[in-house]
Amino acid sequence: MSDNNKANFRLRITDAVGNTSFIVRKGTNHHYMNGSMVSLSLTYLADRLAAELSFILEDASNGETAAAAIIDLLKQRNIPPKIEVML
Repeated sequence: MSDNNKANFRLRITDAVGNTSFIVRKGTNHHYMNGSMVSLSLTYLADRLAAELSFILEDASNGETAAAAIIDLLKQRNIPPKIEVML
């Protein structure tokens, strides 16, 4: 899939204490924001794994693929998130 044809998706992430945040990908751009829609760096979510998370988002073919990879990545930090794919 070429970069111009990347699937757009939104992921709602809920952490263990109920905080909600979102990852939105439009084309080759992705954004992470808190529940108040304030843009944040991926380091807020993944700390030292932010670069790897960025690569996951760039490479994912759809929201389901991204969600599964993000869950695996965050398990490495002992953050068991609930991720909902919002199309």
